[in-house]
Parts: sequence; structure tokens; C-alpha cells
Amino acid sequence: MKCDSRAYLLGQQSVSGWGLQPRFQEYIIRVQRGISVENSWQIVRRYSDFDLLNNSLQIAGLSLPLPPKKLIGNMDREFIAERQKGLQNYLNVITTNHILSNCELVKKFLDPN
Repeated sequence: MKCDSRAYLLGQQSVSGWGLQPRFQEYIIRVQRGISVENSWQIVRRYSDFDLLNNSLQIAGLSLPLPPKKLIGNMDREFIAERQKGLQNYLNVITTNHILSNCELVKKFLDPN
């Protein structure tokens, strides 16, 4: 099955813990398969989801441009904006490469279920 999907990072939202301090970011992604707008959906992914996908693809010998992890200062606005650009670039690579876009791991990552 051919997978002509594109993915657009629409934005991010902070998820807070008990102390109402942001604990992590969730990234809102619109996925569109083909040219029909009716064939689109939104998914929410954390950086750790991207990292898991990337690690699985690395096992297959692929090195892709995932922005690096950052443990301290990862809720800084400037860092979040830069990471968002990097994640959009990553999405562009995995959806425009014919082999990657047809890979089961990528399809599952972009799937709304």
C-alpha cells in the first residue's frame, strides 16, 4: 500500500504535573494522506515518541535529523521553538522519502489509533 502522507507540526502544548509546572510538551501534528482534505487527521506526539521512532529506524541503519534531547531547560520558549522546527524537518524527511514513508514504523507513528 502506497503512503502519500504529509505531516505538519501545527503547534505544541505544555502538559503540567501536580504542581502545575509544565512537565513536558506535546506536539500537535496534522497528517494528510493524498491531496484530499477529507483524508487528514490530527495526532499528538511527545518528543519521546519521536525518539522511539528514531531509535527503531536507527536499528535499521538509518541516521535521521532528530533534534537532540535536553534535560535541563527543555521548557524554555526559545528551545521549544527550535525543537519544533527540527521536528518539522524530521517529519518532512520521513514523509517525503518513498522508502521511509512506506515503512510500517512510520505509518504507525502517523496513524491516529
